[in-house]
Amino acid sequence: MEQDHEQRIARAIVEGDWEIICPEMQLLSCPGYHTSMFDGSGVIRSRKGGHLSFEIIGRYLTGFPPLMSQEQGVHGQIPDDDQHVMLRAVAADGREWRSNWITPRAYPASTKTCTWRVASGIESLLCSETRPQSDSSEGRLYIDSPSLSFDAKTHTVMKAGDDVLLEQWSIDRHEGYLGLAAVSYRQTDRRWLVVRAKQETPMMPNWAGLVCQALSFSLACTVRPVVAVREFNNRIDTCLFSGPFSCHGSYLTRPVPPDDPASFWLCVKRFFEWFSDADTALAEKVFDELEGVRGGSMGSIRTAALTIAAAVEALSDVLLKNSGSGREKLTGLGSLVKHIETWEGNDDLRGRALNAVRSFQKVRTVDRLYQFARERGIPDERISSWKKLRDIAAHGKAPSSRQELVDRYYSTVELFYRLIAASIEYDGAIFETATYGWGIDEWGFRSTGRDHGA
Repeated sequence: MEQDHEQRIARAIVEGDWEIICPEMQLLSCPGYHTSMFDGSGVIRSRKGGHLSFEIIGRYLTGFPPLMSQEQGVHGQIPDDDQHVMLRAVAADGREWRSNWITPRAYPASTKTCTWRVASGIESLLCSETRPQSDSSEGRLYIDSPSLSFDAKTHTVMKAGDDVLLEQWSIDRHEGYLGLAAVSYRQTDRRWLVVRAKQETPMMPNWAGLVCQALSFSLACTVRPVVAVREFNNRIDTCLFSGPFSCHGSYLTRPVPPDDPASFWLCVKRFFEWFSDADTALAEKVFDELEGVRGGSMGSIRTAALTIAAAVEALSDVLLKNSGSGREKLTGLGSLVKHIETWEGNDDLRGRALNAVRSFQKVRTVDRLYQFARERGIPDERISSWKKLRDIAAHGKAPSSRQELVDRYYSTVELFYRLIAASIEYDGAIFETATYGWGIDEWGFRSTGRDHGA
């Protein structure tokens, strides 16, 4: 592809105007890619914001598509490798595209014609083509809307014959080296960053990721390319990425099931009304925690776990400050303290016993949460799961598996939302992310979270 064509593709993806017709499409079984689980024809397209998706229509005159034989996971459960497939699509222009691993489902499109339909979002598409053999290597990135501190001028002159129609100078680029590569960063059309790198040895597959990681660290925000191109030896690899590029992927789910509009708007109403009347300082504390949770959920699962665990503790101290803890019913603590003080045994043991008993006179966050759970009919498991997640995230304790970390995170997410819902007097549906399946119906309606299977 020519470079200006690559940028047009990037712009079309973000604007939702990119589409390719694919006469030949397959879903290949993972991890070997030897067996086709679904065959047909269809289209790959983008929606506004850069979401990539595909749709395949295939005919199966007898029986069901092989894809139907795959075990279908549920939300909250990480699928095994062999539950995934990879999209292989040959476009009308002959280019072959391959996607990331996905777990789509097939549905009958028409019982009369024995046609089936598969549609799913995808995170990336890769096309490999040949070029004349060369010892030099080049990489290009097309990134939407980052703001960099440029330090080099560009002189632009537009002429018609000998007449100068436009002449301007702009500080819109930077040039330097990254390792062995000479790299230029150039802003175009006031919103696009084009990164070009050249070196005499083959460029490694991770070069694009490393450039974006470096930019992300320096800008303190996530930078993702729309299009990444790598030319090396006799190959050209073009990778397209899915958006949104201005609202990055997050582990955090919605508080309300996405297929329940009545509960959604009720939640909006209750939230607005409650915070309209709330103390300004209290509202700012809650808004600050919400912002922190959203930001943390865009990082790794461990970062997401740490922020959600800390937010539950912080919000409990704010929203449950005036609620009971259940310890008010403990009588006779003063007499017990006096008894231990007069005990004539080991001094160290007596001091430890006094500290333990006196701690019952203090209201702890966990006590408030357990009392809150009892009043609201929430299983104690939600609180104990939060405690374990806090220990894992805050103290560096290793979970038994990634599945345990995911389970405890989404259990705590539900507790987090129920805590806020009770405070704003919202009594509609809550997304039950502590339970596998999350209320997904037989049609596989999907949520907006990550790393939750299905």
